[in-house]
Amino acid sequence: MGPIRRCPPTEPDHPHTLFTIARLADNLGEQQCSTEAAELARTAVEHATTALGAEHEATLSRRLTLAWVPYRTVPHESEDFIRATVRDIVAVPGDGHPDRWAARHLLVESLHGLGRTDEAEPKAHTLIALREEHQDADHPHTLRARADLGAWSVTLQSFLARGLERLPLPVVWFRCGGGHGR
Repeated sequence: MGPIRRCPPTEPDHPHTLFTIARLADNLGEQQCSTEAAELARTAVEHATTALGAEHEATLSRRLTLAWVPYRTVPHESEDFIRATVRDIVAVPGDGHPDRWAARHLLVESLHGLGRTDEAEPKAHTLIALREEHQDADHPHTLRARADLGAWSVTLQSFLARGLERLPLPVVWFRCGGGHGR
């Protein structure tokens, strides 16, 4: 067994450091710790913007993490922010970057959550086609996009069958710090 290899220290504004902060924010968001997630994501975006510029790939990627926070907590208030984030990320040349697909997926999920399946569905089909072209039809993210589209279709049909015109908005309550989310 050889000596332990130590990673070289990185600066607080290094893209890898910012990536780690954003991943932590994303994980906190998934654990329903929205306040902490938003604070960390905002910090990552601010540092990336200052150190790398607003158009840098790492900055745009951190903005995507930040956009997930309001989607998870207040989806009915986050549409404009999500659309702006997605617009900026998709404007970067090339359809082959995973952040572009993740941004499109966020927009599709957001539109569906707002009950706007008529707008979400064609965007979902475009997303699936892009993922199939660049990742393969059997890639887990491609399969997830397909599964989401199928689930939304079944959900919409069941609501229409019950006489509802649109899907109800989810009500989300979060509690973090010292205990489990509610």
